[in-house]
Amino acid sequence: MQSYLQSILPRLQRYSKQLNDEANFVEIPWAYMDDDEAKVTYLFRRNNELLVTKQGEVATGRWEYLPSMQSLLIDYEGKRRMYNQGFLDKTVLLLRKEGTEQLLPLANVNLLPDLNIGRYLEQRISEKEEGSTYSDSKYSDANKARRSYRELITKTGSKLIIWENNQFPGDYTIPGLKVTAEDHQTPIPDGEYPTTNGDIIVVLSGKIKEVTSDEPVPIDMVIFFSLAFLLLFLYFLWTYIEG
Repeated sequence: MQSYLQSILPRLQRYSKQLNDEANFVEIPWAYMDDDEAKVTYLFRRNNELLVTKQGEVATGRWEYLPSMQSLLIDYEGKRRMYNQGFLDKTVLLLRKEGTEQLLPLANVNLLPDLNIGRYLEQRISEKEEGSTYSDSKYSDANKARRSYRELITKTGSKLIIWENNQFPGDYTIPGLKVTAEDHQTPIPDGEYPTTNGDIIVVLSGKIKEVTSDEPVPIDMVIFFSLAFLLLFLYFLWTYIEG
């Protein structure tokens, strides 16, 4: 997910709010899923206290906005970390650790309870760049459904998520369609992916290059072409002998 967020960050920044207006992020529960798949919630209090909760356990720290650097200084667990602004709206906060490309992705629990930041940001970019209106209100099921996808099962049991073109709904064979993993975020590595429905999905740079068939040739077609080849061979042999 880190590489995906880093790749779209330049496109997001033009739509970002600013950290210097503390009303954009204080007293809001911001959360992410850690490596143990546990939800960790950050709450920036107005008195510069930081509350961090995980599985009911609460730890405290301090935070401070540094206007000269447009950054947040976070003091937590005995460590002081500097985070630069990456992207901020009412639903998502992306903080970039100073001097690195590492992002701390946080979701407003009240507006994005499933914490699916990648899907939300993809929708955000799509709607902004296509010129449609967008509301920072709750990311509803109606918003999620605006872009449909097809889920395919590979012969190894993994899932491919193919994001369909709204102009051609239902057609997942169009070259150029985006292909992601089951989490709807992680790009699929380049390669060929035979599916249980008989297709081979060829992926290049996270998109469909082509879709071919994995189904065996019917036996009657094999017999037909074998006989045709044999007759052609006999014809050329006969003309050679006669000549």
